[in-house]
Order: sequence, then structure tokens, then C-alpha cells
Amino acid sequence: MPKDDLSRVKLRHEHWDPAFLAYGETAGKEEAGDLLRRPERRAHRTGSRQPQPNRGKKGFTDEERAGFQSFVDAGFVDTFRLFTQGNGHYSWWSHFANSRARNVGWRIDYVLVSGSIATR
Repeated sequence: MPKDDLSRVKLRHEHWDPAFLAYGETAGKEEAGDLLRRPERRAHRTGSRQPQPNRGKKGFTDEERAGFQSFVDAGFVDTFRLFTQGNGHYSWWSHFANSRARNVGWRIDYVLVSGSIATR
């Protein structure tokens, strides 16, 4: 499958995301999950504060971002944002163009917890 193949995005959006959310909502309030996504509007690889160059690309499609947003809307909490606000925080950098040294990356590692355990 080519790196930029988006053929499975629709399947994920229509089937996997809702099923995973339903599981997350019924799995128990002591659960946490690690989601690899780039949903934040501030997550980008261009260095600008506008994510438009990445919109529609794998990992940053509207469907993928909406799927992630459904977890937030359901009350799950991004643990990183409990402690850190603002831009410029990434968990992945390309190995091209000295990206890490320039801090031009993507935040793809999200750990979500239920709202009931977010304060622990």
C-alpha cells in the first residue's frame, strides 16, 4: 500500500472509530488508551501555525480528525494537555531537513483517559 493511500479512511471513519469509541465508553472508567493521530489544528509539519498544507493527507483527513474529536466530545481527556498548553510540542519529527533540531514536527501520540480519572 503506498504511503499516501487513503483508501481505508472511509472504513475507519464509518466503522472502526465508532466501534472503538463504543468500546472505550463501556470498557470501564479506569481505562486509558494511546491513539496515534494528528488531530490538533496546531499539529503540522510545515512550521507555520496553519495546518492547511497537511489537510487531507494521511493522518490529517477531516474524517480522522472527526473520529478523534468524538472521543474528546465523549469526555475523554488528552493527558498531555492537562500539563502543557501551547504550540511547539511534538512527538514525531521527520528525519529530513533537520526537522527535530528546528522543532518542525507532528504530535501523533495521544494518551486519552476517561474524565473520571483525569485528575489522578
